[in-house]
Amino acid sequence: MRILLTHPTSWPAVRRGMERLFADLERYLRDEGHEVHTVTARRSSGSRPVHGRLARRIPDPAVTYQLRVALAIRRHRPDIVHGLHYLDGAGHRLAGRAGEVAPLVLHIPGIPSAAALAWRPYHGTIFRASSRRATAVIAMSRAAQSALARDFGRRAVVVPNGVFTSEMAALACRVERSERPTVLFPGDATDSRKRVHLLADALALLRESFPGLRMLVAWPIDENTRLTLQARSGVPVEVRDVPEPAMMAALYAEAWVTCLPSVDEAFGLVLVESLACGTPAVGARHGGVPEVLGEPAWLAEPDDARDLARTLERALADSSTPQSPTHCSELAAPFDWSAVGPRLVTLYEEVLESRPRLAWARS
Repeated sequence: MRILLTHPTSWPAVRRGMERLFADLERYLRDEGHEVHTVTARRSSGSRPVHGRLARRIPDPAVTYQLRVALAIRRHRPDIVHGLHYLDGAGHRLAGRAGEVAPLVLHIPGIPSAAALAWRPYHGTIFRASSRRATAVIAMSRAAQSALARDFGRRAVVVPNGVFTSEMAALACRVERSERPTVLFPGDATDSRKRVHLLADALALLRESFPGLRMLVAWPIDENTRLTLQARSGVPVEVRDVPEPAMMAALYAEAWVTCLPSVDEAFGLVLVESLACGTPAVGARHGGVPEVLGEPAWLAEPDDARDLARTLERALADSSTPQSPTHCSELAAPFDWSAVGPRLVTLYEEVLESRPRLAWARS
């Protein structure tokens, strides 16, 4: 199958879940023998894989990016266009003005909100038009699926993000767990939704119960922010820059617990990665996180520092039990690419079966 993957930004210029999905999905599809072309913050990469590249990418202006998506569709003549951003739908529409084009499968980033897009009317218009134009729409969780239906009247198929769990586990095995109780925060510390300050408040409640407790932040924050978190939590705060996704495995293995207490999280890829590395993960009972964390004892009430502290206390204790690594691996298994990838390929096939084959695909 000839597949065009599109997304306006890529790792490591932007370090979020969709950028990870873009790289990992390309890798999975290539490994399965599909012909994959990509359009991201630079020109289409053709047969050169995105996975593992470290060159910085500067996002193009929205209009320029849409034009490049359209040109790539006309040039590569794919069977399927899989867009991971709503701007991809606008590029698909431009390509359609020049003749028949491959069907669009649109991946919805995050939990869509009509209220949030009301502040960005241009993007709101594109989002609505793209979701209508797509032959199939993918949501990362039931929470995202429900929000899309409620706010935009669009049905979506739920397909969670994938993780190369065996690879993460193998990398984690090379690193010893810290002797000190360590909690890893793996999110964007500058994003208020991620609630890094809530985690600091929870750690302040635990510092007497766990001597030597410390906090790792896997995000490049400035010194003032680090000192603020350290003063608020009362525990040492260390910052680790992670330019490549595979490097995260070492941090998961070093930590006793990974904690992402964010709200409005559509999925929480880092939580699955932590579990794949054998490290318990704690999240908020909000958005799509409860669908990812199959251990109810590791879910805290959102925006409740005391409940988060209690949940972290349970997870820290669980992390020291002999059965913990196996339990974590079992929780991560349903999200391995060997389980998630075939669901996407099946969706591509269903989309193609529902539409007439294009002339170039028939020849």
